[in-house]
This record gives sequence, C-alpha cells and structure tokens, in this order.
Amino acid sequence: MENIVRKKIKSLNTILALLIVILHANATSFLPKNGISMKFAKKFFYLINSITDIAVPIFFFLSAFLFWRFTTNIWETYRHKILKRGRSILIPYFLWGILWFIAFFIVRLILPNGKELVSEFITDLSVSSIIQGLLLGNYDPPIWFLRTLFILILISPVLYWFGKKFKHGWLICLLLMITNCIFMPKYSTPMFWSPAFMFGIYLAQHEDQIINKQTSNSLLISFSTKSGQRILVMVFSFLCISTLFFQHDSFEYYIYRNLGSLVFLLFFIFNDTISKINFLGTRTFIIFCMHYPIVRTILQLSFKIFPVNYFTVAFVWVSAVTITILLIIILCKLLQKICPQLYKILNGGR
Repeated sequence: MENIVRKKIKSLNTILALLIVILHANATSFLPKNGISMKFAKKFFYLINSITDIAVPIFFFLSAFLFWRFTTNIWETYRHKILKRGRSILIPYFLWGILWFIAFFIVRLILPNGKELVSEFITDLSVSSIIQGLLLGNYDPPIWFLRTLFILILISPVLYWFGKKFKHGWLICLLLMITNCIFMPKYSTPMFWSPAFMFGIYLAQHEDQIINKQTSNSLLISFSTKSGQRILVMVFSFLCISTLFFQHDSFEYYIYRNLGSLVFLLFFIFNDTISKINFLGTRTFIIFCMHYPIVRTILQLSFKIFPVNYFTVAFVWVSAVTITILLIIILCKLLQKICPQLYKILNGGR
C-alpha cells in the first residue's frame, strides 16, 4: 500500500508542476481588449486559468500531509522534521532569489533591451530594494509559496492538536474557509491558505480511512466506483464553469479554489490508474523554482515576433509551456553532471 501511495504522490507532484507552469504561461494580458471574439477568447483562457489554479492549494495540502504522516508524538515529529524543512525550503528560497537577481542584472547590463526584458523583476537597484527583493522573493515571484509554507509549518503543531482534539477535524477546515470568506486575507499570507493546509493535516490523521480506503463510509466507497468518478468529474466541471461569473479576488472564487481542489483530490485519491503520470520525476521542485522567469521571457519575446490574436496566444501558450519544461529538464541534467551537490541543494534536497 505504501508503494501505491508514493507513486500517487509522485504523480500528483508531476501534475501540479505542469499545472503551475500552464498557469504562469497565461498570455491573455497580451490580447486586445476590444472585440466580441476577444472577449470569448479571454473567457476560454480564464477557464483554463481556473482549472490550473487548483494546483496552489493542493501543493499546500500535500506539504502538510507529508509533514504529518505517521505521527504518533506531535513534538517528536515536529522536532525531527522542522530542521529538514528549513534546509529544503529556506535555503532554496534564498539561493533562487540570489541566482535570478544575478541573471537579471547581467541581462540588464549586457543586452540593449535588457532593461525592458527584466522590468517585471527589477526596477530599482538600490541596496534596500535588493535586500527587500531577496527577502520577499521578488526576483522569482512564485517562491512566495515557500515562505508562506514554512510559516504554516512553524505553526502547524497547533493545527494538528486541534485536528486531534475534535472528532470532526474537517469542520476546522470549513471554519477557516468561512472566516477567510468574511475577512479575505491577502493572497500570499498563511491565513489565506490555512484551509488547504489544515485539510492536509486532516488527511494525514485519517490516512487509513481515506487514502488507504479502510473505511465503512458509503460516500467515500462510492468515489471508487466508475459512477462516483463521473460524478466527481461533473462536479469539478460545474465548479470550473461557475468561475466565469466570478471575479478572481471574490469570496465566490475563493470558495471554488478550495472546493475545486478538494473535488480534484478526491478524484485523484480514488482513481487507481492516474498514478502512472510521472514524467517529471524528482524535478518538480526545481521546475517550480525555475519556470516563471523563463516562461515570462518566452512570452515577451514571442509577441515581438507573432501578431496578437487568440490563435497565436493559444499557440504561444502551449509552446511556452513545452519549451520551458524541456529547457529546465536539459539544464537539470547538465547541472547534475557538472555539480550534483549544487543541483541537490537547489532542488530542495531531492
């Protein structure tokens, strides 16, 4: 059973990494604002964004689940794992920030249009701005996730205790989600992602019943059947389509972000064939840390070459994702040969 769970985790990591790259390859900002066809195209691309957006809460869920698996003593697990997570999260966080800053600085210095190319990442070269950029992860925007994740891990013993204390721990996830719908914390804050993180803790506490399917719950058992799987697909499709009527920063979209990821997870957990998707192997972390500046640069350069319409946007979107992933895999293989120790550090110890 443990081998099956490990395969599923690897498969889930691959799917999530791919979804994140697709999410950040979003080229709709290049589309003209006018025209009925353009509005339709934007709706279509917005729908794709909604589907890929579930990757972020699932990453928080997965991190919490892996941290608290096999826990018998809260403080023993916490003391044993917190230093490991510090090495695998904080060290790459600062290293990637430094490396991308150096890369952008060189591009800005050497290329004639370098300043324009890196304008999304560097605007101010004052010492205070550089220090702030490194601390906040501004030179590699997606790594805010690592910072927020580590804060959630720091406070996670409290969440784990609450989950153990109350019989229905899933109610804590629901309470956190309702609270966030009322107060709407900022996107990159730990509170915003606490429901997904708490759900990961809840599943770690009930792994045998839910993930290993040792349960008498008729609803959970039904998810293993073909009809149950179809229902999950239909519910997920309905939730995705409903986002066309919501603003990205609305509480309705926040509900979708949590419920959509939950439905996807249930489908994934109870689908026994999906664990075969693992073409990225152990490179998912380094793809997460490397992809954003590469994919955004490809988009900028592409629309200096191609005319802007919904056909070229779709083509560039798919091409940018493919080129980014292939380029990172090639760079990973080169770095593994040249300096395997550095590769391991940059890949979070993987």
